[in-house]
Amino acid sequence: MIPLEILGPLISAFIGGLLVAIVNQIFTRSKTEAEAEKFRAEAEKTRAEAEKTRVEVEKIRTEISKVSSETAKIGDTVDFINVYFDFQHTFCVSIAFGSCVARNTFP
Repeated sequence: MIPLEILGPLISAFIGGLLVAIVNQIFTRSKTEAEAEKFRAEAEKTRAEAEKTRVEVEKIRTEISKVSSETAKIGDTVDFINVYFDFQHTFCVSIAFGSCVARNTFP
């Protein structure tokens, strides 16, 4: 059998440790719940920001699509426009629209 000199301190340590664990659980429960609620709120905020960003990206994608289709229409109408400034040899400006060339010669 275990002597009383060893058994007494063991029981005392066990009961003391159990009491400390119970008191810690009681006093830290609200703190733990508050931290969990904080993490839930932060997660919800992050989800809301992600949704807002997704909506903004979708708006930008729509605008890019509109501009792209308008640019394609302009590209179908005019193949290219080139403007040349040649003031070294002659004082003139040449503008080329596709295959048609307009030339303005300065006096």
